[in-house]
Amino acid sequence: MSGKRIYIIFLVITLFWNVFIVFAPLFHNSTGILKTVSDISYSFFSVTCHQLDDRSYHFLGEKFAVCSRCLSIYWAFLISVIVYPLIKGIKNLKLPPLWLLLVPAFFVFLDAVMDLFDVFNNS
Repeated sequence: MSGKRIYIIFLVITLFWNVFIVFAPLFHNSTGILKTVSDISYSFFSVTCHQLDDRSYHFLGEKFAVCSRCLSIYWAFLISVIVYPLIKGIKNLKLPPLWLLLVPAFFVFLDAVMDLFDVFNNS
């Protein structure tokens, strides 16, 4: 499979993942299939996110399907997927250095631990 095809598949999956987060508040007050999409979105993301109302961004009066921390991670990932081939080229199949993933992951971990031990509360 070519690098371009792999990238497009990866981009589509990442876009779908992020759009699914927005569908939750967008269709929350709808009926029928759109309400079902909203309910599935909230349920799907509840497995990995606490979805606390006071720690979530809101859209159209409803919270996103994930909290502000998770939303920031997912949107940063989407931006990275879009920007990386512009910097490194679409045919480049070499993965980025591991430190590019570990350094941001460390700060997310630090944020979660500090919140857990009430050193710093994430709002």
